[in-house]
Amino acid sequence: MWNGSEWAGPGQLPAPWDEARKVVRDDAALAAAIEESRHVHGGPEWEAAKLVFLVIRPKGRIRMLHTKVDAGVVRIDDLGKAAAWLGLDEQELLESEGAFVDRHGTFVGPWPVTLRLARRAAELQADTVLGEILRRLDSERAYLDQQRPWQRERSEKKVARLEAVARLLHEWCGEETLERYDELEALRAEVRRLGLVVEKAIAALRQNGHRTIAATIERDLGVRTTTAHERHR
Repeated sequence: MWNGSEWAGPGQLPAPWDEARKVVRDDAALAAAIEESRHVHGGPEWEAAKLVFLVIRPKGRIRMLHTKVDAGVVRIDDLGKAAAWLGLDEQELLESEGAFVDRHGTFVGPWPVTLRLARRAAELQADTVLGEILRRLDSERAYLDQQRPWQRERSEKKVARLEAVARLLHEWCGEETLERYDELEALRAEVRRLGLVVEKAIAALRQNGHRTIAATIERDLGVRTTTAHERHR
């Protein structure tokens, strides 16, 4: 006898009944890709790859999943176009272990494939990628400089993580960018050091009653020392 609880309407199904096997196949293949990938969540390589796919142009060409459940898996709607842009062999990507094309025509790959794509994309768009990681490092280091000693631990850990990511991206972006990156990083470090010296000098002037001179230097150099002079008070 028919039991109404055994019936499901078309809107409740993930796919038509005649595609059930494809759904099961896709789910199994995706589960395997996730199992091979999610251990990378939160690590320097995962952070580096996430940043690469966030800033490359055009956005959305390659999508890396990054929740704790599916971290490290990559999805590409048009593999042919993406492979051509990266200068990689489409068939070779299709034959990568654990990779598959789902029933919607989307290419799905586990972490080893994701890492390969991220490294290649970083090499192609080195200026964009390195510019972004240096911008983030500058911002976090500036914030760290404003912290009092008992507030610094969390910011120091974040700076250390970003520095680890920057070292990886430095490698991924290729030999042609190494010297330029090193020079830029050295210049940024020197600018940061001089900025701290100026902040301390302005704070010392204020402490000794030379507020007008301090304000003039601050205005002329564009130094923001509101929190700095409080820190040295």
